[in-house]
Amino acid sequence: MKYSLGDLVYQGETSGVHNWDSLSGTSFYWHPDWLHIAENMTGHTPAIPMEPPDIIPISIRS
Repeated sequence: MKYSLGDLVYQGETSGVHNWDSLSGTSFYWHPDWLHIAENMTGHTPAIPMEPPDIIPISIRS
């Protein structure tokens, strides 16, 4: 199966699980924790630790 972004319709998030439906009726689900679970189960870890940067407020001058 091969899908493009135009084939998927985002249905929102419920209890942390994100849901997309394809135009053909197939559903896809994703929860951010699943990546960590898969990494733990397989023993694989990311090559580079990824942490979001600190948010620095930007002042807007008029």
